[in-house]
Amino acid sequence: MTIDQQPSPKEVMSVPVTGSRNARQMPVDLRGNRDWSSGLCGCYTGDDHEMDTCCTACFCPCIIFGRNKTRMDHLANHNSPEPSGGRTEGDCATHGIMSFFFIVGGCALQVPLRATIRDRYSISGSCLGDGCTSVWCYPCALTQEHIEISAEEHSFPRGVGGSSGVYYDDPKRVRRMSIT
Repeated sequence: MTIDQQPSPKEVMSVPVTGSRNARQMPVDLRGNRDWSSGLCGCYTGDDHEMDTCCTACFCPCIIFGRNKTRMDHLANHNSPEPSGGRTEGDCATHGIMSFFFIVGGCALQVPLRATIRDRYSISGSCLGDGCTSVWCYPCALTQEHIEISAEEHSFPRGVGGSSGVYYDDPKRVRRMSIT
């Protein structure tokens, strides 16, 4: 066979990199739905050590809401973790203004986000449940959503996560890549 008879080079096949939407292998029911990865008041139970997130959600919920919204939007649009860990500018400001002028304004923004998270991760529940949870247990609901998003982000293979050098291979922590 001569050089002229060899096949032309093919494009490199790329395999899409995805994270697990059930990273903690929660059991699913016959409809394919499951429970949340952590309990509503579970910010410090099991493997979830999210006291800093819980405290931030109690005293300044707009920050956690903004992070959760940004991270969910990035996962949905780019199928990869948000490289900066969740910027909060626009979503945080909107949430803060709504909460300042309306008593349950922040909850009105959070209910659709909670429903989106439930849909993405096939978590059982209802819009009424999302509303009640957001009104009565707001900081806990924000922390629970944060834990769920983090579980998917941590399930991405090494090197995924943008230019920040963050890689996700252990659901309990985020480590920085060392470049020597």
